[in-house]
Amino acid sequence: MLYTYILQCNDGSYYTGWTTNLPARLKVHNEGKGARYTRSRLPVRLVYWEAHPDRSTAMRREAIIRKLKRNDKIKLIGSLDKCNHSKQEEAMIQEIMIQTKRRDEMLDITAQVEEILLRENVQNGLVVVHSAHTTAGITVNENADPDVQKDILRRLDEIYPRDDAKDRHLEGNSAAHLKTSTVGASQTIIVRNGKLLLGRWQGIYFCEFDGPRRRTCYVKILSP
Repeated sequence: MLYTYILQCNDGSYYTGWTTNLPARLKVHNEGKGARYTRSRLPVRLVYWEAHPDRSTAMRREAIIRKLKRNDKIKLIGSLDKCNHSKQEEAMIQEIMIQTKRRDEMLDITAQVEEILLRENVQNGLVVVHSAHTTAGITVNENADPDVQKDILRRLDEIYPRDDAKDRHLEGNSAAHLKTSTVGASQTIIVRNGKLLLGRWQGIYFCEFDGPRRRTCYVKILSP
């Protein structure tokens, strides 16, 4: 798939181009390695795009858009906002598929969340990371020393033993439900300048308490 796109530069002007990878191309522009026109007008942001089946179609469409007057480009950008508003809103909810391997484990998913931010070209806002499971949660904690995760899991086991004769839940996993309620089902992280606003030693963790299982983690982007 190829794309024709419009970038809005820091001075309010527009640049039109085509590419095979929108997130990668936007990153190149903002690193000052893109077109000569954009290098002195950073940062730039993506305001319009079209998908095309082949290179020749993308290049023809790029030539047409380049010739448009400023007001016509603004109308074109506005048409994308109106036609694709609901699709864009839906696209702002992403999924991370996770295969856990142990009954209890903490998996660092920070890189997957960062990849979504890059792909969606999110510069500022909030990102909500949510587990739609009753026996698996989300937390933010240290990602430098793996012993921290081991200690967290051990302490939770001490507070909520796996087997308790008084438990009435027939599935026998009441401890997993209690751990999830303690950790929480979601976390909200600030996004600033395209980066997760995490501390030096912080990471986002998917916490499995009743594995191994195939899990789904949802990422919702809230961006102005």
